[in-house]
Amino acid sequence: MAVYLPKTPQFVEYKPSMVGVPTKAVARMYDRLDRDALRTAQAATKMKTALSEQLAIAGEGDKAYLQGLYDSVDQAITKASQDNNLPGYSRQIKSMVSNMVGDPTFAAVRNNSKRIQEADKAYRSLVGQFGTANVMMDGDLMKNFSTVDPATGETRQFNGMPTRIPDFGKAMDQTFRSNKDIVSSLSNLEDFVYNDGEMGALNYYINTPGGRTHMNMMAQQYTSQQSQGQDVRSFTRLNDEEKMAVQQMMNDELFNAGKRFIKTDGTAGLDDKLAGKAVLASGQSQNVVTEGTDAADQVLITFDDQVDNSRLDNQLALMYESDRDIVAYDPASGYTQARKSTEQFNSRDLLGAKLTGTLGQNRRPLVQLEMRTSDKDSGVGGFIVTELSVEDAAKLSSESSEFRAQLLQDATTNQTRLEAVPLFAGLYEPAFGEWAVNDQMTDDYDAVSVGLKIRKENGQYAIYGEDGRIKRTPGGDEYRLGTLEEVQTVIGQRALLIQ
Repeated sequence: MAVYLPKTPQFVEYKPSMVGVPTKAVARMYDRLDRDALRTAQAATKMKTALSEQLAIAGEGDKAYLQGLYDSVDQAITKASQDNNLPGYSRQIKSMVSNMVGDPTFAAVRNNSKRIQEADKAYRSLVGQFGTANVMMDGDLMKNFSTVDPATGETRQFNGMPTRIPDFGKAMDQTFRSNKDIVSSLSNLEDFVYNDGEMGALNYYINTPGGRTHMNMMAQQYTSQQSQGQDVRSFTRLNDEEKMAVQQMMNDELFNAGKRFIKTDGTAGLDDKLAGKAVLASGQSQNVVTEGTDAADQVLITFDDQVDNSRLDNQLALMYESDRDIVAYDPASGYTQARKSTEQFNSRDLLGAKLTGTLGQNRRPLVQLEMRTSDKDSGVGGFIVTELSVEDAAKLSSESSEFRAQLLQDATTNQTRLEAVPLFAGLYEPAFGEWAVNDQMTDDYDAVSVGLKIRKENGQYAIYGEDGRIKRTPGGDEYRLGTLEEVQTVIGQRALLIQ
């Protein structure tokens, strides 16, 4: 029997072909990656530097946006370094930098930063010439501006440049000098200010340089009060409700200015014998009145309307000619003294009475009475100075319109008007002095006659409007005064309509 054995398998030795390793290509690839990573790192570093520079000069409202961009680039670089894989993050970082450079918002921020720098340089130059109190930013404020409008999300341009604060009183007067027919009467003035719309005082005023600046200052003050100083904006940045509030405030300012103008240029409501007649003041070289304290002495300044038997003369005579209880005020010591004669006066005994611009111990006006002298008793008669009672002051204030109008005529000097300010403070708010010195009176003092509320705060007097918001100075500071004399100056100026 035949046996077949399987054939032994034949194994063939495998010999791979010898193909060369591409070491040069790999090297070039790594070189490209290194160069790409280097360029990416350089671009990111430049971008961080640019963002740092922008952060240093940008408005406060743009800094959060810029800081966010800076942080995103920095975080990408930091992550790539931590992973030791800058080439792997290269595309992401390049895309981030490219998008940032081409971003319209970033371009707008950079443009606004440049404009803010220019405004800041101009501001410093003006302050060097005129002082901080006389310079303001007209339009956008550098420290509050943001390129992205928080209300709409749209980009906007910084529009603010410094300007020397103009004389707003003169600017407002020009509105009425150019519209004399409108201020021929109080009712016409009210229509011109409050009812004439596009043909009215406000529209006329804001189309003048002084008016635009005034409106911006008022808007800045209003928004500062509303936001506790955190969001200060110019008029064009206000919403409709805020614009209405500021316009109403400006209308009130214009109305007061118009009232001044009526009294100054016209004689409407004045008796013919008073029209064109100046009020005269006795000047500074008069008797000195002291309160008997360390307070500064006051000079007794009397006024003469140059007209016999005027309404004010007759009212003063009626007050005192039959008064049995006149309390004399000694100008030398400041203390009161009893009248030596107990006989009732009659009209023949009172030769004349004059208002003064001096306030007594109770911060009410002093009146100088000229009494008939007595040959038998040298202590009777002559000049007597007495302080008005609260009731008499209130009565005289209601009868002082002609005297006030006469004071505000061009014929009367500004110095005389200023010397009359304490008089009008005492006439219109005769109870203020008692409230001011009484520590037990802690409620607000309501100066209704001039539209103010006065509050005792931390040893000072804070001046508020009827709307409950504190008044501010032209420089934007809160209206806080240290002495009652300063407060009475404010009251007297408003009462006399010297703004």
